[in-house]
Amino acid sequence: MKKVMFACKKNSCRSQMAEGFAKTLGKDKIEVTSSGLEASRVHPTAIEVMQEIGIDISDQSSKPINDFTATDYDAVISLCGCGVNLPQDWILQEIFEDWQLDDPDGQPLDTFRRVRDEIKDRVETLIAKLVYPSYLWWVKPQLLGGMSRPPLEDLPQLYQRGIRGIVSVMDEPSGIKEYQEAGFGALWLPIIGGKAPSVDQVREFVAFTDPLLANEQAVIVHCTSGNRRTGTLLAAYLIAKGEKPASTIELIQRVRPTAELREAQINFLTTLPNLI
Repeated sequence: MKKVMFACKKNSCRSQMAEGFAKTLGKDKIEVTSSGLEASRVHPTAIEVMQEIGIDISDQSSKPINDFTATDYDAVISLCGCGVNLPQDWILQEIFEDWQLDDPDGQPLDTFRRVRDEIKDRVETLIAKLVYPSYLWWVKPQLLGGMSRPPLEDLPQLYQRGIRGIVSVMDEPSGIKEYQEAGFGALWLPIIGGKAPSVDQVREFVAFTDPLLANEQAVIVHCTSGNRRTGTLLAAYLIAKGEKPASTIELIQRVRPTAELREAQINFLTTLPNLI
């Protein structure tokens, strides 16, 4: 299991919120600690804004980074631009990032909320990077995503990471039996390359996916390369659940730049709200 250190100047606001998010969103997936160049206290307003979204960090404590050993950690995240001031061994770990987030200390409550939400987005991305294979990409972080056809030897790792449903849109049902034998719910919805799914296939995908997501069990769609057909079906799901076609297509192309949807696929997604 990967170990993460979140660090900032006083281990009071930003790194404490990051620790809270990572412990909640990465439960049973990563180990998390936070610290500062110096110790202080957990800021009461940080506790307040985290409680607003159901995460209690009141039992966390502020700790100096010198109490820890850099080589015990796989990822080191500076939240405040203080990376240049960290001891050299901390910035030489497998993953080092400096997020350079605004300091909310002394600022209005809305600033704390904005920084909190920015931290949540960054932590979700970090967890995906640490926990999941690099060929995975997400439209709902850690819940709904796409990938190229997974190697069969990766199935135990995917299962261990909370994925419980695999949907193939390939021309042939290859892999479906192996997915089922490995404990996954599996669905085959063949889509011709460069084309869109049928409305009935979208409905079947929604019916398969909704119960799993409701139980916080991830679902992954794949074709051969995890681009156009995969992106189109994922976009269709989001649109079927009420998202706007234009913003959904933009999301797919942002998180998966290689998913350059064909005209037929874009036209299908644009008209889908009138069909579903």
